[in-house]
Amino acid sequence: MARRPQVERRFESDPPDAVGGLMHDRDNSVTSAFIPPGDRVGTRRLQFRALLAFVLLFAVMMYFAVWFDRVKMAPIRAGRHLEQHILSLRDRRPASLTPRQWESAVAWTCNLHGNSLIMFQATAPEIRDLSQRLDQRLSAEADLGTIFWIWDEYLRICPGGAKYQRFRAQMVEEIEAGGADWNLPIR
Repeated sequence: MARRPQVERRFESDPPDAVGGLMHDRDNSVTSAFIPPGDRVGTRRLQFRALLAFVLLFAVMMYFAVWFDRVKMAPIRAGRHLEQHILSLRDRRPASLTPRQWESAVAWTCNLHGNSLIMFQATAPEIRDLSQRLDQRLSAEADLGTIFWIWDEYLRICPGGAKYQRFRAQMVEEIEAGGADWNLPIR
């Protein structure tokens, strides 16, 4: 078999026998110019490393997604559930209070919930526990004692609830004065 003529190399880094992006091995088989002849094992290693890097990146992303859900989103979901319990008080006015007085008490408690930032200052289990205890408490008749109990629990659970206690006296004064028109949709 006749040998092929050598192609003139333009650069020192050019592989020998490079013709148009293809290379000829010593046994005259054609391979890609980007894979050195006889280095199929190196290509497999590169593919394995790329796959390993992808799997590792995916695992890290999933870890942070689960962490974000448990640490950041779970308290928000628990807080929304607690808010629904507080809003359910609108329909449970005791006979001893006028609709405006009860509306003031519930509205102030809704403000307590929103402004205390309980979802960011307490853990999801603490909020869920409060929600369960409130649910048990709501199995009986609701009254101003229920409202004050909620305020006390917020004081105990989160710093924002403790700071918001400064409005408790204002709420009591408003209720004693006959309430205010908060325009809550009380059914």
